[in-house]
Amino acid sequence: MPMKNCTLIFSILFFLFFSCQNNSKIENKIYSEYEVEIYNNEKSIDDLSFVRSAKLVFLENEHLIGNIKKLYIHDNKIYIWDNVADKILVFSTSGKYCFSVSDKGMGPNEYISITSFCYSRTNNNIFILDTKKRKVLCFSGQDGKFLYIEDIEHVPISIESDSEFLYFYNPFTFNYLNSDLKYS
Repeated sequence: MPMKNCTLIFSILFFLFFSCQNNSKIENKIYSEYEVEIYNNEKSIDDLSFVRSAKLVFLENEHLIGNIKKLYIHDNKIYIWDNVADKILVFSTSGKYCFSVSDKGMGPNEYISITSFCYSRTNNNIFILDTKKRKVLCFSGQDGKFLYIEDIEHVPISIESDSEFLYFYNPFTFNYLNSDLKYS
């Protein structure tokens, strides 16, 4: 339970810090105010209390990264979504380049644009959400080779996975648990 409290407090502080910017262009916006009561027996919280260890990794510099939108670290590999280059780069935890998923195009096993991606620790696969094609593409997390593609009916903005399902998220519609996209 203390881990949830730390995560909740960190999330709220992060939201408050970045939401308190003066933007005079925003007018006629409806604001809602919510009071969140947090119970904690500790008097102070160390912001890094949830971090077990930290390590600086220098990535090979011939593979430039425009912007890291999302990343996963698992089994001595770092999976990075560069949303500027619109590809997934994979490095070892020592910084050595392994492979990339950059199958961009209009072909049957290609994506138009990465909306989101997730890495499945269960089966070591990379899932790319392409809402322009309304598809989820699956690639091997070992070598980046294309495995299969699935159609989706809705238009989510994010994708995540657990040991059994893919989860889709869109804040403007109902959230979906797609049991048709089960994998194990």
